[in-house]
Amino acid sequence: MNLFRLLVLGAIAWLVYRFVSRWKVTIEPRDTPQNPDSQALVRCTHCGVRVPAATLSNDGRCRQCRSTAG
Repeated sequence: MNLFRLLVLGAIAWLVYRFVSRWKVTIEPRDTPQNPDSQALVRCTHCGVRVPAATLSNDGRCRQCRSTAG
C-alpha cells in the first residue's frame, strides 16, 4: 500500500511539473535571436533537398545533383 501511495504522489508531482512548465512557456515565450548570416532555404529541382539558395546552380540543382548529372 505504501508503494502505491508513493507512485501516485510521484505521478501527481510529475503532472504538476508538466503543467507549470507548459504554463510558464506560454506566459514567457522565449526570444529566438535572428541570425543575420542565415539564408533562405530552397528546394533542389531534381532531388527536393532543402539547401541555401546561394548553393544552387542556375538550373536549380544542388551540389550533389550537379556532380551526378552526366
